[in-house]
Amino acid sequence: MEKNLIFDIGFHKGEDTKYYLEQGYKVVAVEANPILVEEATIKFKHFIDEGRLTILNIGIAKEKGILPFYKNSRLSEWSSFDYQLGTRSNTTCETVNVQCVPTDELIAQYGVPFYFKVDIEGFDLICISAIPSNNLPKYISCEASTIE
Repeated sequence: MEKNLIFDIGFHKGEDTKYYLEQGYKVVAVEANPILVEEATIKFKHFIDEGRLTILNIGIAKEKGILPFYKNSRLSEWSSFDYQLGTRSNTTCETVNVQCVPTDELIAQYGVPFYFKVDIEGFDLICISAIPSNNLPKYISCEASTIE
């Protein structure tokens, strides 16, 4: 485990990542929305140039491949790989195809993080259940959609 490494899965606009960077951590951020990644690349350029931030425009899924991502037109935080979540409350969306990787591949490439934050609208369980049991982070947080 790398004690100075945090994974921010579901980077969104980078609020959490900003805090982690201010605390001195190195961050690997995953965001499926290409517009948010483009904006973040400019906003966080200093940290990227320092080598403390890696922003990946990918999604997390059970298997490596390309999946449709539903970019919600009203609220970016409602965007999801799950169509029902991406269009909740009868909102519209734009569909973009996004390269996805399984969690274990991300860990194999970047190392075992100290803290693993997940907030990816309906795919949280897919993400955390694929963390290899022999490579567990010290801390994991995720959004619970249902009690199950």
